[in-house]
Amino acid sequence: MKIQAHNSFNLSIMEAQLKQARKAAVEAARKPFANEAKRITADEDHVDSSRYINSISERTDFPAVNKTGRGKISPSDGDIVNVLKETRDTTELETGTAVDYAHHVERRYNIIARGLDNAEPDMQDAASKEIIKIITK
Repeated sequence: MKIQAHNSFNLSIMEAQLKQARKAAVEAARKPFANEAKRITADEDHVDSSRYINSISERTDFPAVNKTGRGKISPSDGDIVNVLKETRDTTELETGTAVDYAHHVERRYNIIARGLDNAEPDMQDAASKEIIKIITK
């Protein structure tokens, strides 16, 4: 009795799958970061008009605290930073907030930086799950 096993790889399919997995991983890692940055902002009471917190990475609907009497100010589309750039070998996601006072808030409180640091394990977990989901299709 002769037993034969054959295995072949379609390189173009594998490359497409890897690129898709890379993109999905980068996009999945964004959510834990955004949630953590918003949690820090809310927990440390940096919410006034809610424009800043609702512009971090994606539009959300945290209520305004209205400490200054300005009321709720919704973020514009330009306030939300979520730009995905892909080349053959890399996938980069620029995410955060572009409200005009964001650099002052970040310099003083490091919300975005701390959100990134605190969320790193969850970001890696979310990215890994997306990679596995795509590779095992």
